[in-house]
Amino acid sequence: MSTIQRHPDKLADRSVLLIAGTGGIGKAVASALLSRGAKVILTSTRQAKLDDTVSQLLQLYPEKSASHVTGYTLDLGSQSVEDNIKTLVTNLKKDGITKLDHLIYLAGDPLPTFALEDITLESWAKASQVRTISCILCIKHLIPFLRAAGPATAQCSPSITLTGGSVSDKPIPGGWTLLAMIAASLNGAARQLALDLKPIRVNTVAPGIVDTDLWSGMDEAARNKLFDDAAKTLPTGRVGDVQDVAESYLWCMCDGNVTGEVVRTNSGSLLV
Repeated sequence: MSTIQRHPDKLADRSVLLIAGTGGIGKAVASALLSRGAKVILTSTRQAKLDDTVSQLLQLYPEKSASHVTGYTLDLGSQSVEDNIKTLVTNLKKDGITKLDHLIYLAGDPLPTFALEDITLESWAKASQVRTISCILCIKHLIPFLRAAGPATAQCSPSITLTGGSVSDKPIPGGWTLLAMIAASLNGAARQLALDLKPIRVNTVAPGIVDTDLWSGMDEAARNKLFDDAAKTLPTGRVGDVQDVAESYLWCMCDGNVTGEVVRTNSGSLLV
């Protein structure tokens, strides 16, 4: 007869790098990780935003030392993005960080919608750079840190989690072609990488409508109307909250039996 075992805390003392971790979902994931005893490493394009996020997190968790939350600048939108990633790698090593247990890629520009007739090669490339091209380049240069974490065990199974969107499953009228293609490509990339990088696990979290700064391009009244209208049709009765969505990332890290999956957190939007 099997015996009941004490459930392990699989995130305690684990090092987790959140690429572009100073947005709404990133902050929620970082907060959840700190609550579970993990060590959080953040990147952001702007030093001021990075400093502010680190400061807020340390205020929320005063029992944590500064070594539990660190940050580095990383510009994913420039033409020199690969050099920028190499600089991040150099700085991590310089600070004694030689292994990572988990990597989370959260980067995304404010949602760029285009009518089909307005799509150009330039707009296509710009929409793809941060969300897909820079994502693959980050994995390319950071995979040695995950391999250095050692073989997968029941206590810790190294992972990469990408961030897609529910538009890959459910089209949205009005200029979402590029974003649907990008989201679908991230789902495919995670499945392929799960094979290519095994036993490192790779998954994608696909949020639906979530109240984050990704909607900052809309004025407040339009944004509130969008959320209110959506809430009337969603089975949960509300749009997603970043703390809800953070749980999906934690699950991808903690469940060593999941890889090559798309984790959907979308208020039930695929049902209506």
